[in-house]
Amino acid sequence: MTQPLYLVPQVEFSKTAAETTLPEDPNKWPDAVLQEVYKQVPYLADFDLDVTMETVDGERGYGLGHIEVQNKTEAPMTSPKEQMESAGIRTSRIPIIIKDSKLCPFDVLITDDSRALPLTEGRLRQAMFRPQNFDVTSKTPGDQSMIGQLYPPYRQNYGFGGGGVSMGAGMGGKTAEAKIGSALEAYLSAEPLDKTAADGREKFLKMAALEASIARTKTGSVLDAVLHTANETDLLSFKQSLVDETTKLAFLQNPATYDALEKIGSANPMSLEKQASTVMSHLKPSVVQVLRTDNGYVVKTASHHAWEPTEERIDRGELVRRVGSKIALAADMSGGVTMGEGDGVTEEGVEAAPGTGAGPISAPGMYQVSSTAGEMLTGVVIPNLLDIDGTALPIALFTDGQHAAVQSDISGVPVGEFSPPGTVPAEQASGHGCFITINGGIPCATLPLTLGATVQGAPGSEESPHFQAETFDGRQTQVCVQSYVATVVGVDGMMIIPEGWQWMPLDQSAEVELAESPAEVGKVASLGRKLATVEVRAGGLDCFSLRGMPVEKLASDSRDFLTQSQALFVLVGLGAEPAYAQKKLASACSGASRVEQVRVGRKLKLASELRGEAYTQARDYLSAVPSFRHRMWKEAASLADPVAVDTVLSLGFINPENLATFIGYLPTLDEAQRRLCELLIGARLGMRELSEGSIERCIRALEDVIEGLKVIAFQG
Repeated sequence: MTQPLYLVPQVEFSKTAAETTLPEDPNKWPDAVLQEVYKQVPYLADFDLDVTMETVDGERGYGLGHIEVQNKTEAPMTSPKEQMESAGIRTSRIPIIIKDSKLCPFDVLITDDSRALPLTEGRLRQAMFRPQNFDVTSKTPGDQSMIGQLYPPYRQNYGFGGGGVSMGAGMGGKTAEAKIGSALEAYLSAEPLDKTAADGREKFLKMAALEASIARTKTGSVLDAVLHTANETDLLSFKQSLVDETTKLAFLQNPATYDALEKIGSANPMSLEKQASTVMSHLKPSVVQVLRTDNGYVVKTASHHAWEPTEERIDRGELVRRVGSKIALAADMSGGVTMGEGDGVTEEGVEAAPGTGAGPISAPGMYQVSSTAGEMLTGVVIPNLLDIDGTALPIALFTDGQHAAVQSDISGVPVGEFSPPGTVPAEQASGHGCFITINGGIPCATLPLTLGATVQGAPGSEESPHFQAETFDGRQTQVCVQSYVATVVGVDGMMIIPEGWQWMPLDQSAEVELAESPAEVGKVASLGRKLATVEVRAGGLDCFSLRGMPVEKLASDSRDFLTQSQALFVLVGLGAEPAYAQKKLASACSGASRVEQVRVGRKLKLASELRGEAYTQARDYLSAVPSFRHRMWKEAASLADPVAVDTVLSLGFINPENLATFIGYLPTLDEAQRRLCELLIGARLGMRELSEGSIERCIRALEDVIEGLKVIAFQG
């Protein structure tokens, strides 16, 4: 026995659908096919079926044909085909392929526009009962005169009794380029297929090649869209599948897989750890400390929302760019500067002049306000919001980009000129927010709205697109941006917004309740700041230890034997004003007891706690999200279509982060499904280079994903 010089990969797949043995007498095949189709596809009992055998070779056990599926109640059986088409009545066909006197499974459907799809009840009913745009008006019913009923047509199908069929000047002159259709037109058309299986396969291959070279449309790559969000474990699974030498050779010897292999090989998705670090770097710091060293400057930052101090060494130029020349000069002169977010605690439970100058807000501007929980906030206040009909209401809006409040009365202290957190053009509005404009330095805003679907005007009409919207108090309305109005008006239940107004998003703002009277501003702030105390113990001029409930979560090396700058960093991060904290540290060093009590205004949440909460929320979320992942690495290696390979491989990288991306690529997934169904028919017609079992598996997996994505998209 000789050893072959080259290794030929043979990736074997078991068939997922069973073949049915037919009687020896070919004359009984149509009845046997009809009985078998009702067994395999029971829901076809709701339709009229007509079995047509175009090619039958009993000696070789070979046959081709189709089952025409038509609705029982739409039109009489005697109606001409042209009349049914003009009325929008649709038909579908199920291919019949017989090899070695065995009937191939019924799992592919051919629509009346020659698209190959999986045979499922949903696909069939969609093909039969959902006509596309302008289908009804695409053809005329033909000549209905009595002549057509009394006289037979001429042999050339025109003249008396021609049935109204119009003939072009070049009768029969249609080229293959003029009407390519699908490659399956070779045997699904009214013309009979060539007499032998070899001729049939040759005709199929020629039509498929012609379709690929002329009529193939460019489609987007699903792999390109989802690989940057792929899980590292999925990429590792694909790489491990290539350890098998047979699978590896199958990929390398299939040119249709080259593009997909290159994309996966160059993929570098961000790991969960990198994503977490990126999120942490975008948190607004509660405390920033700049220390001058011999080799430059050290910038230390931390947020009390996720306490995990980070240090970065930079040069003076970068320091000036980040914090300005004044702070850089102060760091040069004193050796270090510590800054805190907002106004910190200065004395025993007293805010920096809490409530001083506070009053009811009646004019728009920047104000310092107080939440009922005791937190001092600085942001924009806009009173007298406009209703959906343009009427000014005694309601005010507060927002600082992170918090938002809508209430009748708000009290606060003016701190500066009006500056909205961030806006976008009104035409780009989406989500939750309000429309805003600044006219002559005076801002004006609408009630907060939640925008829904966008309704486009009819083609050719001058109607502008408008939004479906809901007010914050639950009223439904429509919003339209127009150029011919100067202010917000209501017309026929529609809210008209002037062109040039901006949209201020409020999606990321947490709802808060603010103090309404000036007395409550100081009172609430004072009560809120008397809740926590940190005990500072001095062990020397530059050695401190911190004790108390606010610091009990910190590790021992973060609260014991700290230098002055380290202790000051923690105290300012807890909400103490830097000068006040510095004074307390100095008092602890010089006092007899060497102990001082420092009042703080914040609670620390460790980054590890935040990650734990995020892990729990993610686990609960993932448990409710259906899993659509199908790792079909070996099956993809045997596919002969690049679009199908790209799509099938992408199914192994589905995760909750990119579900929305897959929903956006549903048309591409449908196109890949069509190509897979055509490949399956080609494999059954005798294309030995195609693996019928692998294609069947791919079709089932892709159909499962498509149906699941449609459900999720429908649910929003």
